Amino acid sequence: MQEKAYAKINLCLDVVGKRADGYHDLNTVMQTVDLYDTLSFQIRESNEKRIHITSDQIDLPADESNLVYKAADLFMQWTGLCLDISIHIDKNIPIAAGLGGGSSDAGCTLRVLNEFAGEPMDLPSLSARSKVIGADVPFAVYGGTALVSGIGEFVTPIYMKEDMWLVLVTPNISVSTKGVFKRFVPDHNPSQMKIDYVVKALELGDASLLGQNLFNKLETVTVKDYPLIGAIKELLVHNGALGSVMSGSGPSVFGLFKSSEEAQTVHKGVMERLGHTCRTFCIKTVKRSSV
Repeated sequence: MQEKAYAKINLCLDVVGKRADGYHDLNTVMQTVDLYDTLSFQIRESNEKRIHITSDQIDLPADESNLVYKAADLFMQWTGLCLDISIHIDKNIPIAAGLGGGSSDAGCTLRVLNEFAGEPMDLPSLSARSKVIGADVPFAVYGGTALVSGIGEFVTPIYMKEDMWLVLVTPNISVSTKGVFKRFVPDHNPSQMKIDYVVKALELGDASLLGQNLFNKLETVTVKDYPLIGAIKELLVHNGALGSVMSGSGPSVFGLFKSSEEAQTVHKGVMERLGHTCRTFCIKTVKRSSV
Protein backbone atom coordinates (compact mmCIF):
# COMPACT_ATOMS: atom_id res chain seq x y z
CA MET A 1 0.00 0.00 0.00
CA GLN A 2 1.37 3.41 -1.00
CA GLU A 3 0.24 6.80 0.30
CA LYS A 4 1.31 10.39 -0.37
CA ALA A 5 2.44 12.52 2.56
CA TYR A 6 2.00 16.14 1.48
CA ALA A 7 4.19 19.07 2.54
CA LYS A 8 2.71 22.13 4.24
CA ILE A 9 3.34 25.83 3.94
CA ASN A 10 2.44 28.66 6.31
CA LEU A 11 0.38 31.32 4.53
CA CYS A 12 0.71 33.50 7.61
CA LEU A 13 2.47 32.99 10.93
CA ASP A 14 2.19 35.09 14.06
CA VAL A 15 4.14 34.34 17.24
CA VAL A 16 1.73 35.24 20.03
CA GLY A 17 4.05 34.75 22.99
CA LYS A 18 6.35 32.45 24.92
CA ARG A 19 4.87 29.91 27.33
CA ALA A 20 6.13 28.89 30.76
CA ASP A 21 7.28 25.55 29.32
CA GLY A 22 9.56 27.32 26.82
CA TYR A 23 7.39 26.73 23.76
CA HIS A 24 5.74 29.53 21.78
CA ASP A 25 2.04 29.99 21.08
CA LEU A 26 1.33 30.63 17.41
CA ASN A 27 -1.51 31.73 15.18
CA THR A 28 -0.96 30.44 11.67
CA VAL A 29 -2.82 29.33 8.57
CA MET A 30 -1.32 26.12 7.24
CA GLN A 31 -1.88 24.80 3.74
CA THR A 32 -1.14 21.42 2.17
CA VAL A 33 0.64 21.54 -1.20
CA ASP A 34 1.28 18.89 -3.85
CA LEU A 35 4.92 18.31 -2.99
CA TYR A 36 4.99 14.96 -1.25
CA ASP A 37 6.91 12.01 0.13
CA THR A 38 5.69 8.54 -0.83
CA LEU A 39 5.23 6.04 2.00
CA SER A 40 4.93 2.31 1.27
CA PHE A 41 3.27 0.26 4.01
CA GLN A 42 3.24 -3.42 4.88
CA ILE A 43 1.06 -4.05 7.94
CA ARG A 44 -0.10 -7.28 9.50
CA GLU A 45 -1.38 -8.48 12.84
CA SER A 46 1.30 -10.11 14.94
CA ASN A 47 2.03 -11.63 18.32
CA GLU A 48 4.90 -9.21 18.71
CA LYS A 49 5.12 -5.48 18.04
CA ARG A 50 7.58 -4.69 15.29
CA ILE A 51 8.38 -1.44 13.48
CA HIS A 52 10.85 -1.39 10.58
CA ILE A 53 11.63 1.91 8.82
CA THR A 54 13.65 2.25 5.61
CA SER A 55 14.22 5.16 3.25
CA ASP A 56 15.87 6.14 -0.01
CA GLN A 57 17.73 8.78 2.05
CA ILE A 58 20.58 7.00 3.80
CA ASP A 59 20.99 9.81 6.35
CA LEU A 60 17.34 9.65 7.47
CA PRO A 61 17.18 8.01 10.93
CA ALA A 62 15.29 4.72 11.05
CA ASP A 63 15.10 4.38 14.84
CA GLU A 64 12.87 5.83 17.58
CA SER A 65 13.96 9.37 16.67
CA ASN A 66 12.11 9.13 13.34
CA LEU A 67 8.63 10.69 13.62
CA VAL A 68 7.13 7.87 11.54
CA TYR A 69 8.50 5.34 14.02
CA LYS A 70 7.08 7.39 16.91
CA ALA A 71 3.68 7.59 15.21
CA ALA A 72 3.51 3.84 14.63
CA ASP A 73 4.64 3.04 18.18
CA LEU A 74 2.18 5.46 19.80
CA PHE A 75 -0.72 4.26 17.65
CA MET A 76 -0.20 0.72 18.95
CA GLN A 77 -0.01 2.04 22.51
CA TRP A 78 -3.22 4.07 22.09
CA THR A 79 -5.20 1.21 20.56
CA GLY A 80 -3.65 -1.78 22.28
CA LEU A 81 -3.01 -3.41 18.89
CA CYS A 82 -0.01 -5.61 18.21
CA LEU A 83 1.18 -5.11 14.64
CA ASP A 84 4.14 -5.89 12.42
CA ILE A 85 4.70 -2.63 10.52
CA SER A 86 7.20 -2.00 7.72
CA ILE A 87 7.33 1.48 6.17
CA HIS A 88 9.57 2.65 3.35
CA ILE A 89 9.88 6.43 2.89
CA ASP A 90 10.76 7.89 -0.49
CA LYS A 91 11.74 11.47 0.37
CA ASN A 92 10.98 14.34 -1.96
CA ILE A 93 10.10 17.06 0.57
CA PRO A 94 13.32 18.88 1.55
CA ILE A 95 14.38 18.03 5.09
CA ALA A 96 14.46 20.73 7.81
CA ALA A 97 13.12 23.30 5.35
CA GLY A 98 10.01 24.70 7.06
CA LEU A 99 7.75 22.37 5.06
CA GLY A 100 6.79 19.87 7.77
CA GLY A 101 8.07 16.83 5.89
CA GLY A 102 8.66 14.61 8.91
CA SER A 103 5.37 15.69 10.48
CA SER A 104 3.54 14.98 7.23
CA ASP A 105 5.03 11.47 7.13
CA ALA A 106 3.90 10.92 10.74
CA GLY A 107 0.38 12.22 10.07
CA CYS A 108 0.09 9.99 7.01
CA THR A 109 1.24 7.00 9.06
CA LEU A 110 -1.41 7.63 11.72
CA ARG A 111 -4.19 7.88 9.11
CA VAL A 112 -3.10 4.68 7.35
CA LEU A 113 -2.80 2.67 10.58
CA ASN A 114 -6.14 3.99 11.79
CA GLU A 115 -7.80 2.91 8.54
CA PHE A 116 -6.13 -0.51 8.69
CA ALA A 117 -7.45 -0.98 12.23
CA GLY A 118 -11.03 -0.14 11.23
CA GLU A 119 -10.87 3.50 12.41
CA PRO A 120 -10.93 3.00 16.18
CA MET A 121 -10.19 6.73 16.54
CA ASP A 122 -11.98 9.61 14.83
CA LEU A 123 -9.92 12.30 13.10
CA PRO A 124 -10.23 14.94 15.88
CA SER A 125 -9.04 12.43 18.50
CA LEU A 126 -6.19 11.24 16.31
CA SER A 127 -5.13 14.83 15.67
CA ALA A 128 -5.34 15.85 19.33
CA ARG A 129 -3.26 12.92 20.55
CA SER A 130 -0.63 13.38 17.86
CA LYS A 131 0.67 16.63 19.42
CA VAL A 132 3.11 14.55 21.50
CA ILE A 133 4.88 13.57 18.27
CA GLY A 134 5.49 17.11 17.02
CA ALA A 135 3.90 20.54 16.74
CA ASP A 136 2.96 20.20 13.04
CA VAL A 137 1.56 16.67 13.29
CA PRO A 138 -2.00 17.59 14.44
CA PHE A 139 -2.41 19.62 11.24
CA ALA A 140 -0.76 16.89 9.15
CA VAL A 141 -3.41 14.42 10.35
CA TYR A 142 -6.09 16.66 8.81
CA GLY A 143 -4.27 18.21 5.85
CA GLY A 144 -5.94 20.70 3.53
CA THR A 145 -6.32 24.23 4.89
CA ALA A 146 -6.61 25.14 8.56
CA LEU A 147 -6.20 27.83 11.17
CA VAL A 148 -3.73 26.44 13.71
CA SER A 149 -3.05 27.85 17.16
CA GLY A 150 -1.42 27.03 20.49
CA ILE A 151 1.83 25.18 19.80
CA GLY A 152 0.02 23.46 16.93
CA GLU A 153 -2.54 21.40 18.82
CA PHE A 154 -5.63 23.46 17.97
CA VAL A 155 -6.66 22.85 14.36
CA THR A 156 -9.72 24.47 12.75
CA PRO A 157 -10.28 23.44 9.11
CA ILE A 158 -10.96 26.30 6.67
CA TYR A 159 -12.94 26.16 3.44
CA MET A 160 -10.82 26.90 0.38
CA LYS A 161 -12.72 27.83 -2.78
CA GLU A 162 -10.00 27.70 -5.44
CA ASP A 163 -6.63 26.05 -5.88
CA MET A 164 -3.68 28.44 -5.76
CA TRP A 165 -0.46 28.17 -7.79
CA LEU A 166 2.93 28.65 -6.20
CA VAL A 167 6.63 28.66 -6.92
CA LEU A 168 8.51 27.19 -3.96
CA VAL A 169 12.24 27.74 -3.48
CA THR A 170 14.32 25.93 -0.87
CA PRO A 171 17.89 27.23 -0.50
CA ASN A 172 20.60 24.71 0.32
CA ILE A 173 21.10 26.08 3.82
CA SER A 174 20.29 24.67 7.23
CA VAL A 175 18.14 26.62 9.70
CA SER A 176 17.69 25.67 13.35
CA THR A 177 14.02 26.08 14.30
CA LYS A 178 14.96 26.07 17.97
CA GLY A 179 17.57 28.75 17.37
CA VAL A 180 15.14 30.96 15.44
CA PHE A 181 12.53 30.86 18.20
CA LYS A 182 15.17 31.42 20.86
CA ARG A 183 16.25 34.69 19.23
CA PHE A 184 12.81 35.88 18.17
CA VAL A 185 11.77 39.21 19.69
CA PRO A 186 8.02 39.99 19.62
CA ASP A 187 7.19 43.20 17.78
CA HIS A 188 3.73 43.59 19.36
CA ASN A 189 2.27 44.67 16.02
CA PRO A 190 -1.29 43.27 15.81
CA SER A 191 -1.68 40.62 13.12
CA GLN A 192 -5.20 39.32 13.62
CA MET A 193 -6.61 41.52 10.83
CA LYS A 194 -4.13 40.11 8.32
CA ILE A 195 -4.96 36.56 9.45
CA ASP A 196 -8.66 37.32 8.99
CA TYR A 197 -7.95 38.61 5.47
CA VAL A 198 -6.00 35.43 4.65
CA VAL A 199 -8.97 33.31 5.73
CA LYS A 200 -11.38 35.53 3.78
CA ALA A 201 -9.19 35.35 0.67
CA LEU A 202 -9.14 31.56 0.81
CA GLU A 203 -12.91 31.37 1.25
CA LEU A 204 -13.46 33.75 -1.69
CA GLY A 205 -10.75 32.29 -3.91
CA ASP A 206 -9.17 35.76 -4.13
CA ALA A 207 -5.49 35.24 -4.95
CA SER A 208 -4.73 38.98 -5.00
CA LEU A 209 -6.14 39.51 -1.51
CA LEU A 210 -4.23 36.48 -0.28
CA GLY A 211 -0.97 37.71 -1.78
CA GLN A 212 -1.34 41.11 -0.10
CA ASN A 213 -1.67 39.54 3.36
CA LEU A 214 0.98 36.83 3.43
CA PHE A 215 3.31 37.31 6.41
CA ASN A 216 5.64 35.46 8.74
CA LYS A 217 6.93 37.07 11.93
CA LEU A 218 9.89 34.66 12.07
CA GLU A 219 11.39 36.34 9.01
CA THR A 220 12.77 39.02 11.35
CA VAL A 221 15.27 36.42 12.55
CA THR A 222 15.85 34.07 9.60
CA VAL A 223 16.10 36.66 6.81
CA LYS A 224 18.58 38.65 8.89
CA ASP A 225 20.75 35.56 9.30
CA TYR A 226 20.37 34.44 5.69
CA PRO A 227 19.99 37.40 3.27
CA LEU A 228 19.51 34.91 0.41
CA ILE A 229 15.99 34.28 1.71
CA GLY A 230 15.13 37.95 1.36
CA ALA A 231 16.70 38.03 -2.09
CA ILE A 232 14.56 35.08 -3.21
CA LYS A 233 11.42 36.83 -1.98
CA GLU A 234 12.36 39.93 -3.97
CA LEU A 235 13.11 37.81 -7.05
CA LEU A 236 9.69 36.14 -6.94
CA VAL A 237 7.84 39.45 -6.50
CA HIS A 238 9.91 41.07 -9.25
CA ASN A 239 8.79 38.23 -11.55
CA GLY A 240 5.11 38.79 -10.87
CA ALA A 241 4.30 37.01 -7.62
CA LEU A 242 1.20 38.43 -5.92
CA GLY A 243 3.07 37.99 -2.65
CA SER A 244 5.99 36.03 -1.28
CA VAL A 245 6.78 34.77 2.21
CA MET A 246 8.94 32.30 4.11
CA SER A 247 7.37 29.06 5.35
CA GLY A 248 7.80 28.07 9.00
CA SER A 249 11.20 29.00 10.37
CA GLY A 250 12.67 28.70 6.87
CA PRO A 251 14.60 28.50 4.74
CA SER A 252 11.88 27.70 2.15
CA VAL A 253 10.17 30.65 0.43
CA PHE A 254 7.16 30.61 -1.87
CA GLY A 255 5.54 33.06 -4.24
CA LEU A 256 1.84 33.11 -5.14
CA PHE A 257 0.82 33.43 -8.81
CA LYS A 258 -2.39 34.09 -10.75
CA SER A 259 -2.23 30.97 -12.93
CA SER A 260 -0.43 27.70 -13.51
CA GLU A 261 1.05 29.06 -16.76
CA GLU A 262 2.56 32.08 -15.02
CA ALA A 263 3.89 29.94 -12.17
CA GLN A 264 5.49 27.47 -14.58
CA THR A 265 7.17 30.26 -16.55
CA VAL A 266 8.58 31.88 -13.41
CA HIS A 267 9.61 28.47 -12.05
CA LYS A 268 11.75 27.84 -15.13
CA GLY A 269 13.34 31.28 -14.95
CA VAL A 270 14.08 31.03 -11.23
CA MET A 271 15.69 27.60 -11.68
CA GLU A 272 17.97 29.01 -14.37
CA ARG A 273 18.80 32.05 -12.20
CA LEU A 274 19.53 30.24 -8.94
CA GLY A 275 21.02 27.03 -10.33
CA HIS A 276 22.19 24.44 -7.84
CA THR A 277 22.05 26.80 -4.83
CA CYS A 278 18.35 25.95 -4.34
CA ARG A 279 15.69 23.35 -5.03
CA THR A 280 12.77 24.89 -6.91
CA PHE A 281 9.25 23.51 -7.38
CA CYS A 282 6.12 24.60 -9.25
CA ILE A 283 3.26 23.44 -7.05
CA LYS A 284 -0.38 24.02 -6.21
CA THR A 285 -2.48 23.80 -3.09
CA VAL A 286 -4.22 20.55 -2.13
CA LYS A 287 -7.66 20.43 -0.58
CA ARG A 288 -8.36 18.24 2.43
CA SER A 289 -10.55 15.86 0.41
CA SER A 290 -7.49 14.97 -1.70
CA VAL A 291 -5.20 14.22 1.24
